[in-house]
Amino acid sequence: MTPETASTKRTLLRMLLGTDRIVNVVAIADGNSTMLPEEFKSKPVILLQYGTRLEVPIPDLELSRNGIHATLSFDQIPFETYVAWDAVIGMGLHGETIIGVQDPPERALAKPEEPRRGLKLV
Repeated sequence: MTPETASTKRTLLRMLLGTDRIVNVVAIADGNSTMLPEEFKSKPVILLQYGTRLEVPIPDLELSRNGIHATLSFDQIPFETYVAWDAVIGMGLHGETIIGVQDPPERALAKPEEPRRGLKLV
């Protein structure tokens, strides 16, 4: 990713955060460009929320040249997260359309496996 692309993503996120609303960020979760709780690292993408109006405040949100640093709450448990700009593939205001800022990886577009027919939970 070029420095210009990272700068554009950072500028867009700053603008969205300036609306004083919750911002959804869609990121590639299963690569080396993120620091997330282990249970999310097996998913191809994750939706993270940032903003000043979250139920659990973010005490340390930082948008650096390299990515997003923040302590987020997962089931009321704080976790220091990092998402590099190259992992960010979309963002938007909560409840509105997500703006694609990068093409998602092929694995994120794959359909989930259909449950096997004929098996039932007993």
